Amino acid sequence: MVGAVPLSAFTRFEMKSSPLSVNHQGQFPVVTISFNLAPGASLGEATKAIDKAQQEIGMPLSVQGAFQGTAASFQASLSNEPLLILAALVTVYIVLGVLYEVHPPPHNSVHAALRRGGCHSGLVAFRPGTQRRAHRYASF
Repeated sequence: MVGAVPLSAFTRFEMKSSPLSVNHQGQFPVVTISFNLAPGASLGEATKAIDKAQQEIGMPLSVQGAFQGTAASFQASLSNEPLLILAALVTVYIVLGVLYEVHPPPHNSVHAALRRGGCHSGLVAFRPGTQRRAHRYASF
């Protein structure tokens, strides 16, 4: 029969503090750092300051930082900002086009009324380069 090997031959016992659990994101261990905004500071200023500090520290590539919660939502909304501005401009253009078709500007109505009323000479007189023709039409 083989003799028992004492546990102390390949282990050691030591008293120290350690975390009760290790947080993971996917398969990697993570550390969460929380922050509050200073009075009068905006979330945009805070995220820029944190990104700047992260670059100044010169963290190795194996350490990655990312925002979560409200700061992550804020950054996601900023990434869509150019698309949202373009969508707003297209929407305004379409709405104005529809309004123009439904209710044309008053100057078109005035021109149409003048033409129907036989006052075409007044319109021609106001066009640049047509003064000679205006005199010819003005004499009834």
